[in-house]
Parts: sequence; structure tokens; C-alpha cells
Amino acid sequence: MVEDEFIIASAIQRSLLRLGYSIHGVCNSSADLENQFMDSLPDIILMDIELEGQDSGIDAAESLREKYDIPVVFISGLREEEVIRRVPESMPFGFVAKPFTDHQLRMALSIALYKARSEARIRSQEIQIQQLLENMNQGYCLLDDRGYIRYVNRKILRTLGTEENRLKGQDARKFVSDAEIFFRIFRSEHAGPIRLPRGICPEPFHAVIAYDRVHIPCYIIPQCIIDEQTSILQGCFLSILNLNNLEGKTSGNMIE
Repeated sequence: MVEDEFIIASAIQRSLLRLGYSIHGVCNSSADLENQFMDSLPDIILMDIELEGQDSGIDAAESLREKYDIPVVFISGLREEEVIRRVPESMPFGFVAKPFTDHQLRMALSIALYKARSEARIRSQEIQIQQLLENMNQGYCLLDDRGYIRYVNRKILRTLGTEENRLKGQDARKFVSDAEIFFRIFRSEHAGPIRLPRGICPEPFHAVIAYDRVHIPCYIIPQCIIDEQTSILQGCFLSILNLNNLEGKTSGNMIE
């Protein structure tokens, strides 16, 4: 917990103990917080938004999120519009307005812990899926809602003789030809979101992947990723077949 007012910090400690929580440590400044992490990381941090004479708790929460991925619940009696506006930017897991009851504190912490554990499970599943895709003997590619490349697996990189950072973030239209109809589903740079009826997705198609001086004919099976609530296109997952026997060609070769 980070709270620079001793009386308030003591009151919150008593509330936490009544609720059955173990207190990892109490700090009166964000600068002292990381010293509490020497032995182990806490499950959650209660952070006062405004710490006297320091950067705000919001700034500290952003830093903690980047370094340690620890969920933060803000506590504050402030109502300033600027502070409230900035709270979502630091991706907090909850907010409790002072003064609060034990019940309100319990609810905020329970929801935050549930959310943090759910996100951890999702990240673990994503890692497992990525590891599976990396070892598959066919190409896989993930595009965002504009048709820009978010992920390509190892099979594609080896076939093209390149690295992921050379493709990631690039417009897939630069590399995939003979696919004009497919790319019509993606929104343009300044257009709003694209809505597609559930179950609607472009048909598989033949195309040519061109990179440097390599041209690879292939067969692409698209699977659109659509938000179930809004029907808005989130992206598209591509299975790219017919890459076998092409791996190991140098970028100076032409494959036809």
C-alpha cells in the first residue's frame, strides 16, 4: 500500500486485516515502493492518487505496470477532473473513493484480483498458442482491422529469409498480391470500424507472397476475428499453405 498520510494508512491497514488480507508493506512514497519487492512481489497494490511533493500515484502505477505487471487499485478522495480523466490511461484494476467502507474495499480488491488472474490466464494461453504456431509446418499470420501485420510465425520468416521486425506493423498489401477482393474487408486509414455479420468471412484464395525478390505462390485460408457484441471486425487470422519445399531459398532467388 502507498499512502502518505499516517492516520489514513493505519485505518486502511486495519480494514485490510479485518477483511483477512496479508499486508506486504506500507510505503509513504512511490520511491520507497520497489524496496518492498526485494523478497517477493505483492498480489495487488493500493495506491493513493496524489502523494504530497511527489509524482502522482498514477505515474507510479504506470511504471509498476510496465516493470512488474502488478495490478493497482487507486484510493483517493480527489474529484479533480484532470486526475479522474487520467486514471484510465494507467490501466488501473479498480478505484475506491475515500471515505469507503470495508465492504467497498473488499469488492474493489476482489474484482481487481479476479481481473488480474483472468488476464494472467489469457496471457498464458496466448503464449501456449504462439508456441504451438511457431512449431507448425505451415504459415500463420495475424492482421489487425486495417490489414496490418501483427504476427507471423517462424515458418513464414524462414521461407522469406527475414525477421519478424521487418514485417510486423507493415501493411500486408505490400506483400500479398492477387488478393484485392480479400483486402476490401479492412478499414482504410481514416475510416471508422468495419461491421461484418457473424459467420461471414472471405473465401480461401490463391495469392502470391512477394518479399524482396522472392515470389511465393500459396493458398490462404482467412478467419475473421469479429466482436460478438458489436460485429466489428477486430482482425483476421490467415493460414498460409503450400510453403513446404520453399524454405531455405535466399532472397536473391525468384520462386515461381
